[in-house]
Amino acid sequence: MESVDVRRYVAPCGAVCYSCVAFRDGPIAGHARELARRLEGFERLVAIFATFEPRAAQFDAFRQFLSYLAEGTCGSCRAGDACMPDCGVRACSVERGHDYCFQCPDFPCDHTGLDDALRAYWLHANRRMAEIGPQAYWQERRERGHYTGE
Repeated sequence: MESVDVRRYVAPCGAVCYSCVAFRDGPIAGHARELARRLEGFERLVAIFATFEPRAAQFDAFRQFLSYLAEGTCGSCRAGDACMPDCGVRACSVERGHDYCFQCPDFPCDHTGLDDALRAYWLHANRRMAEIGPQAYWQERRERGHYTGE
């Protein structure tokens, strides 16, 4: 995979956009769209299924959330329509012209605007990319669950 693809899927902070629940071009959105397609028409059978599987009665709420997942609300911070538009990392990387924070001579800095948990992730991710490079970092992280931590 070329570097331009890595920049598309890994944010300046080191977050792997590809695996995020909000990323419209990631596997979660793609699988949600496929699942929604395969469930078309099931609403006609919900009442029958609910007689022997009570959780089926929650299908409408499930379908609403599935619709959200399938939509994907984020194209990435690099595309300018991220789900966290006020992130200080994005603005700083654009201003300083770096693809990733670890490339900046001021890394690590204190003007990210990240809370403690996100700051810890940011530090870990950028130190790891500095160690092995963004391409290897992408290879290492792309199939991991997005929310499993470091």
